[in-house]
Amino acid sequence: LLPLEATLRNSMLISAAAPVAMVSSMFGQVYSTDYLFSTRAIAVSTILSAVTIPCLIALCGLLGG
Repeated sequence: LLPLEATLRNSMLISAAAPVAMVSSMFGQVYSTDYLFSTRAIAVSTILSAVTIPCLIALCGLLGG
């Protein structure tokens, strides 16, 4: 929807669809919270991004031309 070059638009899409940061589990361990839950959330996010990123790039290519 933005009037941007296709390369810039795709790079913004990939950065938005990337998995969550590993630093969240490190913060959980430093501040004595449930860091195992955040570790599992990171793993699920990484697995799902392997499927969703290619699909979103294909959809962006179809919509953006």
